[in-house]
Amino acid sequence: MTQPNEKTLAADESMAITITILNSSSAQLTLADGELTAGAWRGQPPVPGITLPAGATSFVNVSQSALGGAGGYITLTPAGGGSISMSWNWSSGQPLIAYGNTAGTSALVLSYAVSGVSTFHPTVTYVITDPGGVGEQSGDHG
Repeated sequence: MTQPNEKTLAADESMAITITILNSSSAQLTLADGELTAGAWRGQPPVPGITLPAGATSFVNVSQSALGGAGGYITLTPAGGGSISMSWNWSSGQPLIAYGNTAGTSALVLSYAVSGVSTFHPTVTYVITDPGGVGEQSGDHG
C-alpha cells in the first residue's frame, strides 16, 4: 500500500536531476568531459570542446526506470589552466549526493547546492566565480 503522498511513477516521470552550471566568473570554461554512471541524458548532453557561456547552462540526467538511478560527472577546464570537477549520484531510496572540486587553479571558486531534494526532480547548481567576491571559504581539502 502506498502512502497518501506517494504515487507510482509513470514511465515519463522517472527520477531526473537537473545539473545547472552557473558561470559567474570572468574565465573562459571549456567542457572537457561529461559522462553518466547511471541513467541517460534528456535533451542535449554535454559536448566535449564546447565553451560554456556566461550565465547558466543546464543538463538533465534521468533514470531509465521509476526505481532506477541517475549519476555522472562533468569536468571543465578553465583557459588559465587547472580543472573543475562536478559529480552527482542518486539511487531510489537513497539521498542525492553531489560533489564539486577545483584542482590546479586558484583563479576560480566553486560552490554548489542541491534544491528540490524531496521531489523526483531535484536540481544541483554549481556556481563558478572569481575569488574575492565570495568572502568565505568552503574548506581547504588539499
